Amino acid sequence: CAGVVGLAMPRYCLFGDTVNMASRMESTGEALKIQVSPDTHVILKDNPEFTFQYRGPIAVKGKGSKETHWLLSRADLHITRCLSPGSHRRINKGTTHDPPP
Repeated sequence: CAGVVGLAMPRYCLFGDTVNMASRMESTGEALKIQVSPDTHVILKDNPEFTFQYRGPIAVKGKGSKETHWLLSRADLHITRCLSPGSHRRINKGTTHDPPP
């Protein structure tokens, strides 16, 4: 669902099961990886543009165990840097290398 909420400071909000599942995928994921829900995997798995790796069952709060996958790549998507250098240093704490420019 989506809609405008609030009177003094109205804002557009998304809420419901889809938002909850997206939040669970993010909170049970790993740094710099994209975890997809079973429903997303079913929709995209036969599309040759996407490459997935099976992650396995993950306990999802309020949903039970879900078979999730990592989204590894998309044919026409080439990301060389998605976070700031400071973010990379925090994620890769203890390493001395910086991400490529």
